[in-house]
Amino acid sequence: MELGNNMNMSSNDGQAQSHYPQLIHPILQKIPKGLRFLICGGASNLLFLLGLNTLTSLFQHQYTHSTIYSAFSIVYIPVGHALSCAIVFGWPNPYLPSLISTSPIGLSCAAIGTFLTGFLDRIHFDRMVKNFLELHPLMMSMKKNDDSDDEDSGTYSALVVLIVTGVFAYYASDYLMGSKSSSAKKKKE
Repeated sequence: MELGNNMNMSSNDGQAQSHYPQLIHPILQKIPKGLRFLICGGASNLLFLLGLNTLTSLFQHQYTHSTIYSAFSIVYIPVGHALSCAIVFGWPNPYLPSLISTSPIGLSCAAIGTFLTGFLDRIHFDRMVKNFLELHPLMMSMKKNDDSDDEDSGTYSALVVLIVTGVFAYYASDYLMGSKSSSAKKKKE
């Protein structure tokens, strides 16, 4: 089984027939794959941050940031996979084996993110960033008087974790889902 392969078996003659991968909309075919990956990453990260911040605000008094991150990122694996299939690589047929074959990427990102979130939480990274921004002359003029200084919200930590796991996921996904079709083409030549 090759994921991300742009070849489809014709039902009439059993020969491989070249076509574009099935994306959520045909207009996406005109956008380069790297740019589609950035668009997908932006949308996926936005959804992830909204979900993570919602869960963090609901459960931060019961669980650590790293526990919330870990649970949510595991639940989010199918959502992220579906978005990348629909926008970047094309919808695989059958879907479930593709999801299962890429789940190690999501689980690895969850492990990296959980470790990094726990580490950044232990060193009070959000508080350090807030203190730095308050001391920066440009930020001092824009500083708002809010009462949330006594609690670390996890926002800056979440951004760092998203960047690190996003870079990892990009290269791992492109290798697993995108490069196999390129290597198959090279072998045929």
